[in-house]
Amino acid sequence: MKRRRFLTTASQAGLAALVVRYLVPGQALAQSPVQPIRTSGPGQVGAGGSWWASRQLYEGAVKVTGGKIYAVDFRARDLAGWPATERRAVVLRADQAGHLLAGVDSAGIRRQFGPIRIVTGDDLQRWGCEAAPPFLKPHFYVRTGQCPGYPGQPLALLSFESTDHYLAHKARLGALRQHVRYGAACAPAGLEDYGASQFVYYQGPSQAPEFSFMQEVMAGEELAVPGPAGPTPARAGHYLRRIEADLAGSDWLRLRQRFETQAVDPLFMEPENGLSWYDSASQTLSLTLGTQSPHEDAQAIASFFAKAGTPAIRQIVVNCCYPGGGFGGRDSSDFPLHLAIAAMAEPDVSHRLVHQRADQFQAGLKRHASRVELEIAIDRQGLFQALRSHITLDGGGQNNYSFAVQSVAARNATGAYRFARSVVDAVARPSAAIPAGSMRGFGAFQSCFALECLLDEAAQALAMDPIALRLKNCIQDQGLLQTGVLLAAPSHAQAVLRAARRSRLWRSRARLQAEKTQGDLLYGTGFAAAFKTFGKNENACLAGVELSADGRLKLYIPGVDMGNGAATTLALSLAMVLGRPADEVEIGVTQGFDALQLVSTPAQSEQEQTRLATDPFWTPSIVMSSAASTSAYHGRHAVLEAARVLRDHGLVPAAAHRLHLRAQDLLSQPEAFTLTAQGLRWRDGRLVPYADLAQEIHRQGLLSGAMVHAYYRESWAQAQFELQGTPHRAAIDGLAIRCGAAPYTAIARQSVRYSPLRSLAGDANRMSSYAVIVAVSVNRTTGEVQVVDAEGFVACGPVLHKEIVEGQMQGAFAMGIGQALMESLGTPDQHAGQGDWNLHRYRVPRAVDCALGMASFHSLPSPSGEPAGMSEVVFNPVPSAIVNALANATQHRFRRLPVLATDVRKALL
Repeated sequence: MKRRRFLTTASQAGLAALVVRYLVPGQALAQSPVQPIRTSGPGQVGAGGSWWASRQLYEGAVKVTGGKIYAVDFRARDLAGWPATERRAVVLRADQAGHLLAGVDSAGIRRQFGPIRIVTGDDLQRWGCEAAPPFLKPHFYVRTGQCPGYPGQPLALLSFESTDHYLAHKARLGALRQHVRYGAACAPAGLEDYGASQFVYYQGPSQAPEFSFMQEVMAGEELAVPGPAGPTPARAGHYLRRIEADLAGSDWLRLRQRFETQAVDPLFMEPENGLSWYDSASQTLSLTLGTQSPHEDAQAIASFFAKAGTPAIRQIVVNCCYPGGGFGGRDSSDFPLHLAIAAMAEPDVSHRLVHQRADQFQAGLKRHASRVELEIAIDRQGLFQALRSHITLDGGGQNNYSFAVQSVAARNATGAYRFARSVVDAVARPSAAIPAGSMRGFGAFQSCFALECLLDEAAQALAMDPIALRLKNCIQDQGLLQTGVLLAAPSHAQAVLRAARRSRLWRSRARLQAEKTQGDLLYGTGFAAAFKTFGKNENACLAGVELSADGRLKLYIPGVDMGNGAATTLALSLAMVLGRPADEVEIGVTQGFDALQLVSTPAQSEQEQTRLATDPFWTPSIVMSSAASTSAYHGRHAVLEAARVLRDHGLVPAAAHRLHLRAQDLLSQPEAFTLTAQGLRWRDGRLVPYADLAQEIHRQGLLSGAMVHAYYRESWAQAQFELQGTPHRAAIDGLAIRCGAAPYTAIARQSVRYSPLRSLAGDANRMSSYAVIVAVSVNRTTGEVQVVDAEGFVACGPVLHKEIVEGQMQGAFAMGIGQALMESLGTPDQHAGQGDWNLHRYRVPRAVDCALGMASFHSLPSPSGEPAGMSEVVFNPVPSAIVNALANATQHRFRRLPVLATDVRKALL
């Protein structure tokens, strides 16, 4: 088997090696090479102390002091080695989708605005560029004679000589559309649905699943006889008919409603922007931008130019900046491709592309608008008997993760509740809207909104407390989901429900309503909960930890911090094993992990996986893109495993030598020593300071650093290694070590165990839980709604940085208020894709809208001690709770978002 370099992208044009680096914040880079991001040093954080001793965010000081940290802060002159000449690029986009593109008048544009280069869809076709499915197919740049797929689709890229030349014409660039000629009316080419899912579940008399579509698929059973003993699709049809018959023959309470949610913009703090440069001598394409998926960006670029007649791309360097907002909105964005096109159109100069807010409204990925037709059946004792849900997502003009978002919406359609019977269908369909992507919630928000609102209606119909109804039907901590997947860890769903029921706001809701409903003001309280799987069923993680000769701990990971606090929390997590956090963190690292010598070839069968795994460096997957809710569990796992290698095979032997003990004596008595921020303390009180440990390690050439690869599929891969004659068994499948200051050396594993390949057909098997109570005040005359109070409760495991956890809840709360009451991208005949939208037309929550000083957020103690991803789940129930509070205040149910003042006023007439 030919070994491949780590993170390479194969293409017919050659091998494009990927290098990802983070830029140094807080200083210009013209005098030094680009390096990974590093923490502020002593004296900059606290009085001569470390960043973590002062409990700051890792990047907090540089952010508040205005250092260079976002892509918009950088110019080519700030980057060592980059050409000083800097062009300014602009993307010209379609403002309609109903007429054929007759052409772009490049000559007229040059005469009026003076760009030095124009690249059209026709040019890209001549170059031989081709976007890889499923993204950007079939619509990327529109070619002459094509029907634009959606308003906002790119038509041409214009390059101005400099920013000064661009600014000279900026005020008049709106007239660019006058140089776009449209022809006859047309309809965009018909597209197939972007993705569809169906899950059927039927519980037998013993309360065990009699049929679960996911379990059947994973078992791989294909029996020959139709009906209950036939092939899986036929059996699913049989149980669909049984569910229909059960519903028809019952006296259960049946509620059926239709719910709709709107598309919204992620509204990044920093719109997308960046720099690019193609160096023809080295055939290297360099990008500097904020992104959450640098590896996928590079792969998309390599694929796009693979068959092109442009110069070959032998290496792609992605210099990552803090994105200024992520949570899916920058995942598989087409923005990096525009940067690449600019660089390939004119090599050996720098190119800058900066989205204004209006550009981001017109071009950026959106949340999927949805329609959910939901029916639930509940018996007279309040037990959930059946759920039928049909979810339709609007994917817009491109299939950007719609295939996955609809699946997650379906998989999370029942939350953490037990329904004896369930049928869930989901589909993501194309439209002429702005493409929708993997925004916060990833489809689970849309199904959560429908379910939590309808459960509130059910509680009212049954005259039951809404939280008590949910508690009665909540799965046990490690129960079975409606997909047939068994939770691998407690969801703590019942714990957050109980905490919410005990909260001040819930217990006093009747009294508060009586006191605060006066005159024109109505007051109401609403509740909702969300239970969402986090991570994927397949997660590949990398991490490295090392101790320098001067006693400083360094952590490096390939993931990107997109606003979820990964840089801070992963650095802090080292204290769980090493007694102290990292002094220095490098994120977005790839090149260093070459030392693992990993290879990855997809296995097509169980037998092939067994054969491939005999290669001690083979793994099913090397790395995955950064995700909002995977760092807390999956990323932390790899960090802690690397820390354990350093502790057991570096720190402990060094301490043993200083204490005149045998290393094995220390390792066999883990309760006899403690690692603290100062160093290793033996049970008799003797302390070996970290500085002494580092000195001993580097003097003797002991293990000073470890990098690991961990692979999760249903459970973590387990492998055994031998380190300097000592066995090391751990939940990793790749390992490299360094001794003293020597280079890293890969360690060939002796054995490995992976979960069965068929478990790839399963679902993420870990879930996080959040519950929120919201109070609103409604003006019956104007219809204006004000959120005046809230309490939120999350169960996310051990909290390493309280402010980050609370910040995630606060940010999600504001986002939920916008989704529920304000944000909308317009109507089909007047919407953001036409290019003239900005914050004067798109209302977002302000501080005054978010109940500042009243809303409180709490993280619950974790008996299990296992962390859980929480960045997404804390957004999902907020709009439902607001709508339920509106129902409590107005006695009217709203089922379509956003609920505007005009809607409320109309309902109260």
